[in-house]
Amino acid sequence: MSPALQRVVAVALLLWLAAFTFAALDEPIGDGDEQVHATILRDMLRDGDWLRPHWDGKPVLERPLLPYWLAAPFSLALPGEAGIRIGSALASFATLLVVFAAARAQWQRCDAALLAALLLAGSPSFHAYSRTLMSDPLLVLGAAIAIAGTLAARRDPRALVIAGLGVGLAIAAKSLIAGVPALALAPWWIGPLRAASVRTRLWAGAALASLALPYYALMTALHGGRFLQAHFGLSLAQRATTSFGFGMQDGPASYLLWVPSGEGPLTSAWLLLGSAGALIAGLRLRRAELALLGGYALGVFVLMSLLATRLPHYILPAYPAAALGVAGLYVELTARTGFAQRAFAALLAPALGLCALLEARAHPGGYQYLLQRSTSRDLGLVAARVAAPGQTIYLYDWYGPAIAYYAERPLVMLTQSQHARGVLSNVMRTAFVPPPPEPPGSALLIVAEPDALAAASWLRVERVLASSPPALLARARVR
Repeated sequence: MSPALQRVVAVALLLWLAAFTFAALDEPIGDGDEQVHATILRDMLRDGDWLRPHWDGKPVLERPLLPYWLAAPFSLALPGEAGIRIGSALASFATLLVVFAAARAQWQRCDAALLAALLLAGSPSFHAYSRTLMSDPLLVLGAAIAIAGTLAARRDPRALVIAGLGVGLAIAAKSLIAGVPALALAPWWIGPLRAASVRTRLWAGAALASLALPYYALMTALHGGRFLQAHFGLSLAQRATTSFGFGMQDGPASYLLWVPSGEGPLTSAWLLLGSAGALIAGLRLRRAELALLGGYALGVFVLMSLLATRLPHYILPAYPAAALGVAGLYVELTARTGFAQRAFAALLAPALGLCALLEARAHPGGYQYLLQRSTSRDLGLVAARVAAPGQTIYLYDWYGPAIAYYAERPLVMLTQSQHARGVLSNVMRTAFVPPPPEPPGSALLIVAEPDALAAASWLRVERVLASSPPALLARARVR
């Protein structure tokens, strides 16, 4: 294939990936973290206070502000769910471009670069989380930039500045948890740092600090010890315990057990086996770039298995490195067999990547943990019409907290589980039932599945206001 035709194929596939990334951004707000972030963003836009985020009347000091600032201009220009998520989708597509450019620069092979970008884009969890109003799209973009800079620094130590920018962006987006991917990458900076000039080292450090430190300095100045206690109080050691209360509950093996079912067989193969293969091939063939990519991907996977909350999005920083590692293995294999010299060879890698992407669409990935469903939007919009201003909406046994976002009313989750109450108390109000949350005779709005309402002896349903399977919105009275 001629170089001109290769460029046409590359441009066509990248444009298709852009369309794939920005499609269907108008799905309902997720019932997990996204409904909290969407509410915080809406209040910021209404109040004009960009430095003191609040949710349900309480200050939110655990997460950096950068994701909100990125989402704000798009949300102002385009009301609704799509506007909220465009900033995240831009970060997602930028990550694909960084991976493509890093592979192209490393191996001088457009087909391998397309393979890496397509594999990453097709990962179900990457596609789900990187288009969601959360901090993860920027975290993964920062990790990809740091990886690209580290690869380039092996050829030119001045590229350490790029790596510093990537780590700084990751910390600015996700705060302390970004230290895990940075730790996994740090051993590969030793050689370039030794070869770099003092000026390069200073510029790299300045690049990292310019993005990572302003948030901490600003919030400490505004909130003092309150910020430090809220931001650093929940240690990674606490998050590592399965009793922490949410996420996958299989201990350090959680990700290893979840990936095959969540991501599907092809994504699991290139993510896990590809990472291990890149590391082994890098060590055996003395290909430092393969050892870097495989070692980094496995390092993040193992460290996140021991730490964090064991939710799918915490291992996403490993995905760009794994995709690049598979592309590197493909380059080695085709070069050693002479296949790369054949006329049609440049089409094989993009075709394989596209097939893997299409196959992966059948698997949920992290989508099941986002819990994006039309029920929350349907019932929440009805509740916004029928509820009095400020009237509390009750959810029975953890169902659809995004209803509060659409209803724009306070939310209380009714639960019989101490486990759930302890976990969720920092993001929503909870109440045990029984005893009833209101005095006998009180009227309330409640959302639940019909069976749960029928079994709740402490209330009497007076009128069903709306139904959106599997739940309904009803007026009820406390017995």
